[in-house]
Amino acid sequence: MNVTNTLTRNNGIGLIEVLIATVVVAVGLLAISSLQINLISGSSNNKIRSEAMLLANLKLEELKDRIEKEDSFDEIASGKETNWIVGSNENFARYWLVTDQTNPERKVVEVKVAWGATGQMVLNAANAAAANAAANSSASIANEQVIVQSVISFQSPGASMLAASDDERGLNAMSPSPSAESSDKIFDDLNVPLDDLTLFDAERGIYTREINGETQYFKENDMGGGDRVFLCSDLVYFENNLYTRRVNDDSIAGDESIELFSDNNDGLSCTRQIRFNGGIIIPIRGIVYSRATTGNNPNAGLLDVNLFTFNASESGAYCVFNPIANSTEAPYVCYVGGNCINGPDGTHLPRVDAETPLQLATAGQHTAVTECPKPAVAQIKVGPGGWRGNVGLLGIASNGNNVCFAEELAGPSSTINTARAYYTRRTNGNIVSNEGINKPYDCHNFLIINGKNTLTQISNECKARAATISGLKLASKYIQRNLTGTSPNSVDLITDVSYCPGDVAPTILVSGEIKNASTAPTVTITDGIQTPVECQATTTAYSCTITTNEPALTVNATSGSLVATCVMAPSTVGCTLNLATPTLTTYTITGNIIGGRREEVVIELAGTACTIDHTNAPSIYTCSIQTTANIATLSASGGGVTPSSVSVQLTPGTSDPTTVEGPNFNAIIPRTISGTISFTNQVTIAQASISVLEGNCGTAINPTGSQSYSCTVPDGVENTLTITISPPCSTGNNSRKYQITQGTNSSLGTGTLAIPLGTVTGNQTRDISVSRSNTNC
Repeated sequence: MNVTNTLTRNNGIGLIEVLIATVVVAVGLLAISSLQINLISGSSNNKIRSEAMLLANLKLEELKDRIEKEDSFDEIASGKETNWIVGSNENFARYWLVTDQTNPERKVVEVKVAWGATGQMVLNAANAAAANAAANSSASIANEQVIVQSVISFQSPGASMLAASDDERGLNAMSPSPSAESSDKIFDDLNVPLDDLTLFDAERGIYTREINGETQYFKENDMGGGDRVFLCSDLVYFENNLYTRRVNDDSIAGDESIELFSDNNDGLSCTRQIRFNGGIIIPIRGIVYSRATTGNNPNAGLLDVNLFTFNASESGAYCVFNPIANSTEAPYVCYVGGNCINGPDGTHLPRVDAETPLQLATAGQHTAVTECPKPAVAQIKVGPGGWRGNVGLLGIASNGNNVCFAEELAGPSSTINTARAYYTRRTNGNIVSNEGINKPYDCHNFLIINGKNTLTQISNECKARAATISGLKLASKYIQRNLTGTSPNSVDLITDVSYCPGDVAPTILVSGEIKNASTAPTVTITDGIQTPVECQATTTAYSCTITTNEPALTVNATSGSLVATCVMAPSTVGCTLNLATPTLTTYTITGNIIGGRREEVVIELAGTACTIDHTNAPSIYTCSIQTTANIATLSASGGGVTPSSVSVQLTPGTSDPTTVEGPNFNAIIPRTISGTISFTNQVTIAQASISVLEGNCGTAINPTGSQSYSCTVPDGVENTLTITISPPCSTGNNSRKYQITQGTNSSLGTGTLAIPLGTVTGNQTRDISVSRSNTNC
């Protein structure tokens, strides 16, 4: 018999095998990590390159869009930006080279966008040719520059239009969004043949046509055609001769887009300029100061700021800068688009006019365009924070000038700029990115000086010229708002006034519009404290300078027998003076006077006593006034009446006179509730007080012995008298509850007794006692 012994064999892994496996895994992980780093780096580089390509194509489209007449085509020439263009992950420098060709006549255009070290070399170059030479000398040019090329030739748009069929004429179009889709430049139909239109208003040259049931309006232009316009009466007045309307421009509920229109000053029509897609218009305001001279001799005058304008062609902004002739300083405002996707909801209706206070809005109503809709909404395509980019001046380099910023006042700057860059910098861990600014700014002033050769000379000239302007502050070249982590980029409605005059009274340059003046009127401005200051004025505009800390300014204009007055908060944007013959409106204001002393009350309006009917209670007052104002103030006295002064909003109605509901006045007879509060010898408390629901009981109570009290309460009002003691029980080993008693009203161990007084029609006496009970606490 065979016997087989089965042996158990133990299997295992040796140390050497473990070490080999560890090395293999480590090498694999390192390879994967290296691959991931390369992918991330490549993705970042691709994003920078894509954004640079977009900026190059935008400039190319801008050069093409400039061709409206043959001389515009001839003016296309090489050039470069003088400031960084702020991107999502990088800042860019851009320049373009234009070469004229013949047979046929055309222009070969190369637009180049650089960043990094190559971009810095381009930015510091004097012109496009120098920028090209500098970029070509850069060792990093292959990785830090993109190029787009095209050929541009001129063909008359009028000839193209005549050759087109009716269906092909005047299609609405929009350019690519300049900054995070926050706005679109609108191209309405231009130069439509008048033969295709119907005359609507011969005096103003307005025509119409019907398209799919819609009446479209056109204004005759200098070329004998009609340009698309809109009726200003269908729009909402904004400011600076601009109008707006909110529209729904996407498939999501809510009027998220704002269209901005300029007044054609014909009393009828407005031209559409730009559409903001984020639900809000963000203003950036300031003053442009010229301290550059017209020549090199010591007696040379200062250069007119009219020689300069704002660079908003591609920044997605719409700027208003209308200096009076021969001005050396003038206010500006540039409007950009924010993003309301993160709120907050708007709260006010659009302003009726410069003098009328803002009114609260309810849900669904169109809000003021400098606030978000209610509820807040924006087009989904708008990037976080909306607009970011540059706001600056054109014509600086061509006139041989420089612009000063805070950096030049601090010392020689590393770059020469003519614009400010606005952006929000988000830091989320190791990731840093740029977003829209989403915040208004004021006092972002520009100072123009004579051109200098070196950075040190520029700094010294800026310091010298800034010292000639009292209280001047200059903002930085880089306006950066900071966010961290994933916090939402919501609209910040508080205007940044960091660079506005502070401790000393600011000098304010106020420029406004004058209407219906046949000759230049005499215009003055005052803050109500100092003597009126005379202003510069033409038949259409005025400019005033006043130094004040007062909250309101009054501007007056006189021209013969015509007088105009407007009141405004201190601002560079003045209120409008209308010298048209005023139309007086008659108002009748009525209301009630209640209370036992109502027959002692006197009410006045504009120094004239109103009539009061005391036949029944309440008494009824009636006041009358003829005025052009939209606010009237009623004054009341006698009988202890409250309030003593009330402002009433006046809105013209369809009837004459217009009846306005006035406020109610109270002439209440004061009543007294008095008595004594007695504390027995066994009562030891820290404090006691007495109060009434309506009225006043004076000083505190001394919680010992017998104390008197007195409360003053209004007549005819239901009231309650309350006494409170602390503690509610005695202290020590035999703690007992304290009892508060007043007539049939009693409280045990609570520390409080509420005594109903009923409707008080006369004086009352209420004596109160506080004693120690036999009830344990």
